[in-house]
Amino acid sequence: MRKLIVLIILMFPFYSLAQNTSTHIHTPKGGLKPQTGPVIVKSIELLTHESVIDKNLTIKALTGFIKELEAAVKNSYKSPEQGELLLQIEIKSSERFATTFKYQGNLSTEFLQKTYDNIAQIISINTKKENIKFQVHYVIGV
Repeated sequence: MRKLIVLIILMFPFYSLAQNTSTHIHTPKGGLKPQTGPVIVKSIELLTHESVIDKNLTIKALTGFIKELEAAVKNSYKSPEQGELLLQIEIKSSERFATTFKYQGNLSTEFLQKTYDNIAQIISINTKKENIKFQVHYVIGV
């Protein structure tokens, strides 16, 4: 379980736990590497308890999937988009993952549609039994 927490923290700038746990923030030795480019991952928040995640999906599969989401959003960017995008993902045991988009700012319909289409091309992963939910918050055009 500690490997799960440490690996996510090292790969992404913010990590919090939800549902009956307190939030923990860890800064790796040497600090975080600053992100560059027009699309920044501001935070990742797990909405499913870590014990459920541990029983249903490997950390390698989860972090790989999150990296694919990030690539899908980055590959959709076209200047002068500016705003914030919140993706809520639910990975399921027997169906394709579900995605909900929320956004604010000046994000065009074209950008949002291209992002949706890019995410739709990601090969779905499945949990063993219980669903896993999380959110990824992106800042676009910084």
